[in-house]
Amino acid sequence: GAALAAWRASRWPVEAGDVLEAAADHRSLYLTFEGALSGGRGVVTRVASGTCRVLVDGDAVFEALLDDSTTFLLLRDGPDGWVAR
Repeated sequence: GAALAAWRASRWPVEAGDVLEAAADHRSLYLTFEGALSGGRGVVTRVASGTCRVLVDGDAVFEALLDDSTTFLLLRDGPDGWVAR
């Protein structure tokens, strides 16, 4: 399947001004995965599910429309950092 863009967030829901860290693209199996990661890398807990439509997938802006009509907007803030707006 296609790779999924991913970011690390310290909380959910993400709020305006929160800083997120870009993570490596994920395989589609992580859409449903929950549990411990190998190598002691942590635990995955699903906090939301649904669909989205990507509106902008650029070098400095990522914007998606979530299925509840919420817009998810990230602006690049450094090489691996993104700020939620």
